[in-house]
Amino acid sequence: MNKTFSRLTVLAGLLLFLLSFPESSRSEFERVLPAAISQVEIFSLEPFPRWDLLKKHFHGVAVLGMTRVRSAEEISALIAAFQRDVAEGRSVAHCFHPRHGLRIVSSQGTIDVVICFECSAAHIIRGETETTVAIDRTSGPLFDEMLRRAGVKLSQKAAP
Repeated sequence: MNKTFSRLTVLAGLLLFLLSFPESSRSEFERVLPAAISQVEIFSLEPFPRWDLLKKHFHGVAVLGMTRVRSAEEISALIAAFQRDVAEGRSVAHCFHPRHGLRIVSSQGTIDVVICFECSAAHIIRGETETTVAIDRTSGPLFDEMLRRAGVKLSQKAAP
């Protein structure tokens, strides 16, 4: 019981570090970002694929493409935007049709995030632990812009 509690405490601390910096401490987050995060990748996902055409998967969701975010400024902007979405998330719809993914690699390990802006939910995965959080939708266009700039195909959005 104590080992499980300790592991959950460490995971909660790391997730808070990466995703829960308040607006007032964003400059501190940006200061430690290059030392804390060594790599960030964005995935374009297809929730309703033709499985015979798509061979790569990200936590069970077909991958249309991915790109590595290379500049510290872009990493900072992306992480800060997604952090705001997590901080402002209020409720989750009952669907889960993820069209985006995020992989954050740091000296503490890898965190994968499977994101559905349609239903305002993200699954945060670290090792064998998965947590679902409510998110706001405002960082979705930034994800799309970064993927488009890299020439990565995007999934068709659901009709409004």
